[in-house]
Amino acid sequence: MRILVADDNPDSRELMLEVLASRGHSAAAARDGREALAALAKEHFELVFMDEEMPAMGGIETTRAIHEMSAPGRRPIIIGMSGNVAAIDERRCLEAGMDAFLGKPVGVAEITSVLEFFRHRLKPVDAQEPQGPRQSSESENLSGHLQQMSGGDAKILKTLVGNFLADAPKKLSALRNAYAQKDSSALASAAHAAKGSLATIGAKKAAELAGDLQRQARTGNLQGAEVLISGLESEFTCVDRALRALPIAAKAPRPASRRKPAAVHHKSQR
Repeated sequence: MRILVADDNPDSRELMLEVLASRGHSAAAARDGREALAALAKEHFELVFMDEEMPAMGGIETTRAIHEMSAPGRRPIIIGMSGNVAAIDERRCLEAGMDAFLGKPVGVAEITSVLEFFRHRLKPVDAQEPQGPRQSSESENLSGHLQQMSGGDAKILKTLVGNFLADAPKKLSALRNAYAQKDSSALASAAHAAKGSLATIGAKKAAELAGDLQRQARTGNLQGAEVLISGLESEFTCVDRALRALPIAAKAPRPASRRKPAAVHHKSQR
């Protein structure tokens, strides 16, 4: 990915640039919002790490300006960063249009996790599709996989879909509960269960994300796990919609509305 780091702290900038380069990304830096906008006007960046508080022009104002200046389908993903980590600070950043929020100091694990999540979301610019066709394609892919899994048996197919729709809220709840209790073993188990369920119905990208979370939890280090969990919540929602759009979808109660993910807020345009 081509990434822009907007941060007035030279130590933070240098750390971010080194981490990104070590993972094969191409990164540039800006010392404030004005420099960030100037860089974005000259070239395309797929993702921006945006510090909330900067001189001359802060992250909130810069984020709003990016939304205004970006052509449809060309806006970079914006990852907010702030030393102010209260819920109201996070909400302010997300409401301004940032796609994710990380509390400072931002460590290597958080950077890696948020990039891993958005890696599943990003495509080369020329390959991007409108949201409508993307969802249709996803439904078709799931349908083809389910037809193969069921051998074309309508009853089996309906059972597969119905079981997934009914169990998804429980699997998400297990992930959240394990993380809230900082139980890495339980989180790894819950992620493994989610991965198996997603793989069974053919949601490959979502299953990969669950696998990432499982590997992270097995290390015992839960830094960055919040981003992956929030990503899985978003993926489960997309898969749920795609399955319910299938003509064979079994009737299952919709999951109760969940709070907005704390660490990442996915925008429908990506």
